[in-house]
Amino acid sequence: MATMSFEELNAGDLTPMMEHWYSIKKKYKEHLIAYRMGDFFEFFYDDAVRVSKLLGITLTKRKVGDDEYPLAGIPHHSGNYLKNLVKKGETVVIVEQLEDPSNVKGRIVRRGVVRILSPGTITEADMLKSNENNYIASLVKEKKGYGCAFADISTGEFVAVEYFQNGKDPKEELLSAFARFSPVELIIPEILKKEEKLFLFLTDVTEALIKTYDDYYFDYEEANNLIKRHFDLSNLKGFGLENAKMAVQAAGGLLAFLKETQRDIIPNIFKIGLLREEGILHLDYATQRNLELINSLWERGKDATLYSVFNRTETPMGARLLKKVIVQPLANIEEITHRLNIVQKFKEDIFLRSDLRDKLGVVGDLERYINRITYKNRTNARDLLNIQSSLDIIPKIRELLKQAEIPEIAKYLKRINDFEETRALIRNSVKEDAPTKVKEGGIIKDGYNSQLDKLRDLLQNGKKYLLEYEDEQKSRLNLTSGLKIGHNNILGYYIQITKNTLKSIKELPTEYVERQTLKNSRRYTTKKLKDLEQDILTAEEKIYDLEYTLFCELRERVEQETLKILETAKNIAYIDVYACFAEIAEKYNYCRPNITEDSKIEINEGRHPVVEQMHITEQFIPNDCCMDTKAEQILIITGPNMSGKSTYL
Repeated sequence: MATMSFEELNAGDLTPMMEHWYSIKKKYKEHLIAYRMGDFFEFFYDDAVRVSKLLGITLTKRKVGDDEYPLAGIPHHSGNYLKNLVKKGETVVIVEQLEDPSNVKGRIVRRGVVRILSPGTITEADMLKSNENNYIASLVKEKKGYGCAFADISTGEFVAVEYFQNGKDPKEELLSAFARFSPVELIIPEILKKEEKLFLFLTDVTEALIKTYDDYYFDYEEANNLIKRHFDLSNLKGFGLENAKMAVQAAGGLLAFLKETQRDIIPNIFKIGLLREEGILHLDYATQRNLELINSLWERGKDATLYSVFNRTETPMGARLLKKVIVQPLANIEEITHRLNIVQKFKEDIFLRSDLRDKLGVVGDLERYINRITYKNRTNARDLLNIQSSLDIIPKIRELLKQAEIPEIAKYLKRINDFEETRALIRNSVKEDAPTKVKEGGIIKDGYNSQLDKLRDLLQNGKKYLLEYEDEQKSRLNLTSGLKIGHNNILGYYIQITKNTLKSIKELPTEYVERQTLKNSRRYTTKKLKDLEQDILTAEEKIYDLEYTLFCELRERVEQETLKILETAKNIAYIDVYACFAEIAEKYNYCRPNITEDSKIEINEGRHPVVEQMHITEQFIPNDCCMDTKAEQILIITGPNMSGKSTYL
């Protein structure tokens, strides 16, 4: 008996279901197809073998005539398996059941691709590092240079840039961009894979998973039209992309890829920014690498770096912003002075700084919380609660900043909103212990919706209402006994009256409909009893449906505040970074530099911030450094091995 692989398949020999699987696999040959069957995601043929090895799960086989094929499955409700596959660099195409199998007879259940999971397209919090962006990138090459785009769909950031052959070395600039953004996935046109030197260059400069995508999507006209359609624009002037042809090509190709993997739904990308370096000091790849700003040269570690020493931020947004601040130093003296003024005020006012950092420490990842809300099928009530708990701290932060009376803080205060209405909405509607599932109830608080309260009352007190109706009928017929309400699976709820009792009743109400005659009694029903029965029996299902409807309405109302919340999160991040700098300055006894526009650099008793912290058992020996463009242009540094020459440099 032979074991078949995917490449050996003949579509004509397959069952209708496997024929459907085969049609999807042909389109996504290099990806794993997670095919929903009942309570499992099944993997077939070569996919099954790969998944079995990657996850260490059992590989079984299914017989087809004289042949057999490999099969492996994972529970559909256990997302950890899929997450582990993505962490191992795999791309997983999720094929879900699009209808309830119990309602389907005589044909296969309709299925379709609902999402494509890959390292650069995840939004789930437990798959992301809170202090790092999760960028996916694209690259195009033309005769005049390169176009690049970078996006993080977990935060909604999307930027594009182009590098020309007639300017700086475009490959060096590419290196610098990849070092700055550190993408986890890189999308390139299929044609670029044929350029072996460039492809080898890319594999050497980035650890990203490199994928090819149809050349058509990187064509300028197609990319330009796609961007305009997606953002509903007549032109790209508002994005600054009208004359940036290569940037448009890269951005359009990346946008097309994201739309395919997210099934055309990218609700949190509101614009594409053109990356510029005005007012920023450009750091090339070698500088970023050798200064060990973000990554250490020691096996690409992160502990002995400037970022690791400086990162005392309190929020995830602040931690991510700090990385950008480090690799993009300011070159505008006014902006530098603006930043230093704020840091100095925070450093001098220890009580303000302490209170502010305490409050910042309670703010969660607002940026990612609100972006997750925009993805309707991936959000739950806990995300709303996370947003509320973070927004509840904002007024306290605003008040602290107002009381500080720091002039430079004013522009940030204007962009930090209060969100009183949004906070009250979530607080009054969502239970504090709401479950993660959104279609099984338990989300909405009592008192928020009168219809929901009535249904819950019916579900919890149904028997009481039946007894009340029984007493009502006894009173109506002047009875103290001989009448009761019962239930069976055939009739449902009924009114049972004994034959002896019937003799004492002159005339039964006209709405009484006889359903069954027994030896000693008769059973009746009424419209009101049937309505009550229907309400009680369907209350739970109606509760689930109504709670889900209310949750969706709440989610949409909160989603309307997305741009304001993102703006607030961005400005909170800046405040966090400035407070972090002040904390570091106090902790390590750093002084404020005097920034001038002359040609001199004067450092008195300078200390290397990283090396100083690595050798805490030995006293760091500070050094002076004086250079200018006239008298002291060159310094000759001498000394024995391990004397600190490299540290000085």
